Amino acid sequence: MGCGDMRLLDTQGQLVTLRKLDCCYAGFAGVSQDGQRFALHFSDEKGDPARLLYEQFVIYEANSLMPVAMVVPETLGERQSWSAFSPDGKYFVCGNPDGVSVYQLPGSP
Repeated sequence: MGCGDMRLLDTQGQLVTLRKLDCCYAGFAGVSQDGQRFALHFSDEKGDPARLLYEQFVIYEANSLMPVAMVVPETLGERQSWSAFSPDGKYFVCGNPDGVSVYQLPGSP
């Protein structure tokens, strides 16, 4: 990731796919054990100490960089919600000390 772009490279470092992101900053939020899906975390904060204004997770297919789902946590964490995939990549969980939610993702990896 860099400059608002997501790049998929092969093992020789050659560009396979390029995808533009609407937001300039995203953080890595996990990958399924089979490597077929991954999640990026998008958020914004304000204040001192910082307080989250919003957060969302976008789940992508690894081979195409196409988004599969967007997950918006039911409650905002203090800084960032935690996240994880089920081993088969069919479920995504996110949460914080105030609550945890499990989401069934569309399609199968």
